[in-house]
Amino acid sequence: MRALSASPRRRRRLAWAAGGVALACGAGLAAALLPAAGGRGAVGAPPPRAAATVYPSAAERSVPLPAGDRRAIDALLDRFVPEALARRDPGAAYSLATPALRAGTTRAQWAGGALPVYPFAPRGTTYHDWTLDASYAGRASLDLLLQPRRGSRSGAIAFTFRLRKLGGRWLVDSVVPAAVFAPPGQPPSIRANPDFAAPALRPAGASGRLGGLWLAIPLGAVALLALVPVAVLLVGWLREERPFRRERLELPPLPARLRRPEA
Repeated sequence: MRALSASPRRRRRLAWAAGGVALACGAGLAAALLPAAGGRGAVGAPPPRAAATVYPSAAERSVPLPAGDRRAIDALLDRFVPEALARRDPGAAYSLATPALRAGTTRAQWAGGALPVYPFAPRGTTYHDWTLDASYAGRASLDLLLQPRRGSRSGAIAFTFRLRKLGGRWLVDSVVPAAVFAPPGQPPSIRANPDFAAPALRPAGASGRLGGLWLAIPLGAVALLALVPVAVLLVGWLREERPFRRERLELPPLPARLRRPEA
């Protein structure tokens, strides 16, 4: 350190380098502690909405789903799955959704592909192999496992549909992926519903990213280490500068011939 402090040029270079490292660490520290600007999502796919479910009251009881309603739900899924999920005619699927699912969107937006439904191109033309989860008066919840088209690189997806009967018609109130399975030929894996929820709706601990504090600690330590040589050089410079200031202030007296004559 003495060899470096003996040369003014080396002192300046070391100070600039240490200051640059401290500034970079400070910028990284701010980036680590500030919240992210955007959430994770598939490119070109709108984030799925949270289920617009109205939970039954304690007094409400589940009811069996009549055969006529089952046939109506089959017909609804045979249209909604290819039109909305597969994006074959999303504008036509607008009339198959409840006002809750269409909230904040227009038919033109749906026709252009901007609809709050996760995109997926399934195999087949009929989708009747669904499992009923719950059934109440005018409402039903079911799970539907869809297989991808042949030659597709994606795996099967299990969707949870929540339906409402409005004006005598069954409509889709919400549809979200419940589980995604690995494609054929890849190691088995399943991603469950919390992976597809919006960031504010994910349960604590569902994200695999490290918190900003874990990045802030090492960045702060590096910044402190970078500031140590700057502080040492500054103290040494002040000690060396004080004698020079005294010498400049304590000027010798002027010669007698240059003095102003006294009145």
